[in-house]
Amino acid sequence: MLVFFFERKVVPRRIMSSTIGLFAVVALLNSAVFVQSEPTWQSFRVTWGLNLFSSRIFAKLPQLESKARSEGFVKLAGECSGGKFVGHRLMKGLDTAAVIIYDDNGYVAGLQHGIPKNDVEKVNTTFSFERSSAYQLDKILGDEEVYFITTYFVDPSIICNGGRTKLQYEDQGVGTGLWIQNGTDPIRDSVQVPLYEKDMEGTKWYKGGCFRTMGVHYWYGAHANMSCTDFFPLTAIYNRGKLTNFAFASFGNYEFSRRFEHPSSTALTLFMPEPMPKCIDDEYERSGGVSSMHVFFSVRPWNTFC
Repeated sequence: MLVFFFERKVVPRRIMSSTIGLFAVVALLNSAVFVQSEPTWQSFRVTWGLNLFSSRIFAKLPQLESKARSEGFVKLAGECSGGKFVGHRLMKGLDTAAVIIYDDNGYVAGLQHGIPKNDVEKVNTTFSFERSSAYQLDKILGDEEVYFITTYFVDPSIICNGGRTKLQYEDQGVGTGLWIQNGTDPIRDSVQVPLYEKDMEGTKWYKGGCFRTMGVHYWYGAHANMSCTDFFPLTAIYNRGKLTNFAFASFGNYEFSRRFEHPSSTALTLFMPEPMPKCIDDEYERSGGVSSMHVFFSVRPWNTFC
């Protein structure tokens, strides 16, 4: 499981260089004065891509539950607490790739990324969704079984315990950190990712490559001799020393959502640690590819430089 950013077809180096140059020009035009301030979490966008004019690329997601409902998102069954997850979960149509979590006051509190069990069972991969503690199997819309990986943007313990106030939301933006639910209990098993890159030292997060419009990638447990059965389905991404983006990813070419990105195998070395885990290439070919979805908190993620 990994996260990447190119469409499957191989991109010639001269085209890639031109594309990066275009992003640089766009960044300069959007930043008349460049200030080395700490990145803030004031935006909520998903899906990376080259075409900045596409509504699919860097698409905004609603930060307020009321806004989500007005845009056609519908609440999934279940109470705020007492189940497999915490929060009020809203989904648009049948798109399980982006299920937004809101707190008791209707402010954004997290995001789930789900892949239907029926789709998972069609993929030939050594990675087991069933055995992975990062994925929880849940039934939605009656009998539809979906494997969800769940992230929270505030301390999970406050989501159903009053939530954030309006003043807190206005001051903090999308959230205060990134928690990953890595087990069946949303409170006990949620683990916080270091907010600052300096705190990655001494952890099991391995530093990967940096890419303009994204940042510096970190992969959990991604050493050269690891087994892809143990690949962790999320990468944390840092900009100017602070966590500003992250991405979900799974082995397999899933096409049920337009929010997915389908990277080429040649792009992997740009983002993975060196040396790259030896199992990656074989797993990519076996499973038919990788499907990823990036999540951005910075206002203009395309302005990110290495």
